[in-house]
Amino acid sequence: MLDARIYLCVPLLILVSSYAWLAIAHRRVALLDVVVHESGRYTLLDTVFYFGHFLREVPIDVGTALFLLAGFTAYSGFSVRAPAHDGRPRLLALACLAGALALMGIGFAAAAWRDGAASAVHDLLQFRTRDDLSQYGSHWRFHLLSSLWIGIAAPLMVLPLGLGSGRRAVSHARVERIVIGAAWGYFCLLTIVFGLSKQVLWDPRYIGHQAREILTHGPVTCLLAIWTLDAVSRWLSVPPREHVPRSLHRASAAEWLRMLLFLLIPGYLAMAAPWGDLMGAGRSETGLAAMVAAHFFEHTLDYLFVVLLVLGGYGWLLSRET
Repeated sequence: MLDARIYLCVPLLILVSSYAWLAIAHRRVALLDVVVHESGRYTLLDTVFYFGHFLREVPIDVGTALFLLAGFTAYSGFSVRAPAHDGRPRLLALACLAGALALMGIGFAAAAWRDGAASAVHDLLQFRTRDDLSQYGSHWRFHLLSSLWIGIAAPLMVLPLGLGSGRRAVSHARVERIVIGAAWGYFCLLTIVFGLSKQVLWDPRYIGHQAREILTHGPVTCLLAIWTLDAVSRWLSVPPREHVPRSLHRASAAEWLRMLLFLLIPGYLAMAAPWGDLMGAGRSETGLAAMVAAHFFEHTLDYLFVVLLVLGGYGWLLSRET
């Protein structure tokens, strides 16, 4: 069984290493007032509190949270039932969901104060991939493959926390199906609403950005959320579920397809990235590593927002079963 502390140590190590790399690249230890963003416009402090970008990410973050909640519900080994007469899950749900709404409200107010309410609405409705580009649905499409990968990867990331490799929970199957269906239904619905484009597969900006999104959200956002869910489950004394052994040799076709896509999507992005001028597309003058390092801090508010959403959803599920 994998030690859950690894799920916390990996993100922290990445963030510390990213800051160190930026400090070396800019020859400064204190970076809050240093321009680090790929656009050449935002300091590190501005990048962390880049509220316009955060608003663009809200629909993406909701999908990420649903995928993570679905993966944890199905594969963590914890029951979706709190101990009887325990009111903490309901309080957790209310506090976390209220915190997520408050964060989104603060983000909207800050973005509207800076660029106007119409601009904030455009950000939220996926019109922008960056400040100077506006096209309906473009931001959702800018994350299509990376969001798909998170949906595929979430169960595989959670699986080591279960009671053993190759074992799958069989109780509360109805709850699992509902959460999984909600996650994939949300992804498919917004993909239909915002449309598809061949840019997702061929445009250097889309290729490079989706690769960075996987590199950011896979080892940071997802692992932080999974560690938090595991810690809260233990704090709430959520009991383990009954499991039955299941060998990988008996994995279903869907599970084999998931493992294939888990490798295929980032593999394709890695191979396709050198085809285009990624540095020019990303408008970075400090080098690829520094651009990626800054990208980790651009999603700081997203880390918090996703964690609040998954905890709120998990608390709600537990309270419904109490």
